[in-house]
Parts: sequence; C-alpha cells; structure tokens
Amino acid sequence: MEVRLRPFTHDQSKAFLMRGFNELGMSFNEYDKVINLLNGIVGWLTLFGNLHGIRGLPLDDALSKVIEEGSKIMLNELDNFLKGRANKRLYLAILEALKHVNRWRDIKAYASFLIGHEIDDRTLDNALTALIRFNLIEKHSEGIYRIIDPILGNINFMNLTK
Repeated sequence: MEVRLRPFTHDQSKAFLMRGFNELGMSFNEYDKVINLLNGIVGWLTLFGNLHGIRGLPLDDALSKVIEEGSKIMLNELDNFLKGRANKRLYLAILEALKHVNRWRDIKAYASFLIGHEIDDRTLDNALTALIRFNLIEKHSEGIYRIIDPILGNINFMNLTK
C-alpha cells in the first residue's frame, strides 16, 4: 500500500504549525521563514515543531537541524531509489539539472552536458517517470518538472557520482 502526502499549501502549513504551537502554549510568529524554507513538507514541519517547540532549540538552530537531519534522510531515500539501477549517474544528473531548469528540453540539455553525451528521449522519459513514481520529483504540466522536497534540492548530486 502506498500513501502519498502532498506538501501543504502555505496556509495549510501555517495552520499546522499554529495548531502545534498553540497546543504547546507557545507564542510563535516566524511562520513565513519556516514555511518558505521547508515548503510545506509535513515531515519537516513536524520535525521543526519538535525541535523548536518541544526541545527548545532556537529558531535558526532548529531550522539548521531540520536541514542537517533531513539531508541524511533524503540521501538515504535517494540511495534506496538508486539501488539496482543501471545508470545512477543519469538520475543524479537529472536531479542536478532540476535545481536549475524545469522544462523537459532544458533538463535533457543540462543533464546531457553533465554526463558528457546526449541522452536519448526515451531514456529521459523513463528516468523522469521513475523519479516521479518514487516521489522525488513531480510533473506540473506538460514538460514542466520540479524536485518536490526542498531539502533534496539542496544536495549536490554530482558529488555523489564520485
């Protein structure tokens, strides 16, 4: 069974954080800073709430810890995705390209540049589909893609190929 949680909207994220801080009896007003950084990802919002609200870490320290812990988790997820895949470098190049471009043709050109040869259209389509199915990226409209998780978007994928 698969359960997919879509990121919360800005308003949903704010309501989620407000409810948590209200339950803790805490005053909090830095919603935009947190939401803009964590982009509505429920798990990261929850981790932030725990670190700041329950463990008492200052705001910036809690956010840094979310990024640090989240990066470890996302690298582990990425490693799970790449296990058994023949062309790991292709997937990493696509993810790196998505940090800079979002149109299909631009992803193809950027990823091709990164791996040093042109990627076949079918190969790119198959790789994008696999990344979508694993919930690492999403397709917004015809030919427009983006990395779902902001923490994943901070990883230097090309360093992982070495």
